[in-house]
Amino acid sequence: MSTTYEPIATTTLSTTSAVEFSFNSIPATYTDLIITAQVSAQYTSADNSQLCIRFNGDTGTNYSQTYINGDGSSATSGRASNTSTPSLGNLPLDTAPSATKNLILIHIMNYSNTTTYKTWMFRNNRGSLAVRQGVGLWRSTAAINSVSLRDLPGLYNLHSGSIFTLWGIASA
Repeated sequence: MSTTYEPIATTTLSTTSAVEFSFNSIPATYTDLIITAQVSAQYTSADNSQLCIRFNGDTGTNYSQTYINGDGSSATSGRASNTSTPSLGNLPLDTAPSATKNLILIHIMNYSNTTTYKTWMFRNNRGSLAVRQGVGLWRSTAAINSVSLRDLPGLYNLHSGSIFTLWGIASA
């Protein structure tokens, strides 16, 4: 019996020095991808920081998403169409790498198919900032071979100790 989730790559950041983390050269041998990220960002001002996702280095306005947020006392929803920065939700900002990290789960369906647009679902879990859950669409038929997660607005470095894991879901 084979396993359903197969680990492809895991990285723990050793320094607080980059606004972006990428999985590159993703093999096209699975049906879906799962990314788990335990991440926070270092701040130098009171601005907001969010984690956004990009596929194959595409910085064009080829993404759309719909999401809901909740913080325990209120709920909101939103939609972003034709955006270049689809957000997975707020990141905790702190000056210390030991800061509480968000757990972000991303499920990318049918990522290696070259005849359909790519869809993903995500959940960003940290109740003190808000929980965000949503779906997204990348309007491209290209097979996904790289996924980048970056701080938006690109001002804050991802903290050392942030952990990123890429899983492949084996075909049935």
